Amino acid sequence: RFDNLFIYQFNIEKDIDEENTLLPPMIIQPFIENAIKHGLSPRSSGGELLISIYKRTARPHSYLYVEIKDNGVGRKEANNNKTNSEGGHISKGIDITINRIKSTCSANGLPDTDCFEIMDVNDNSISTGTLIKIKLPLIENF
Repeated sequence: RFDNLFIYQFNIEKDIDEENTLLPPMIIQPFIENAIKHGLSPRSSGGELLISIYKRTARPHSYLYVEIKDNGVGRKEANNNKTNSEGGHISKGIDITINRIKSTCSANGLPDTDCFEIMDVNDNSISTGTLIKIKLPLIENF
């Protein structure tokens, strides 16, 4: 669809059982879609999307971390492009997903402020993409 505009890579830590480790449905999809649609598609070439998933233990709990990083145009330029092209449409998908992430954390005893972070990736004060960090309690009851 994007005619080789970008490449993507999944880095999944080796000790994660891919068959039995579950993410809540539609938790990472809206962020990946935004990265492609608003960050990478305005580029003319050379886009990169990296999705990393890893597990860490902080006794007594284990956590699943998901990082979504792109080298797109950055949030400021993407927001300018979106405002100009969407004719006043206000998307709620990201806000709803962030609330779901925070609710999942709160329901499992983790402060919701520790569960989600979005930041600009900068090089000499020039935006070179976006990084999303998601932290979820790992529930292993199989």
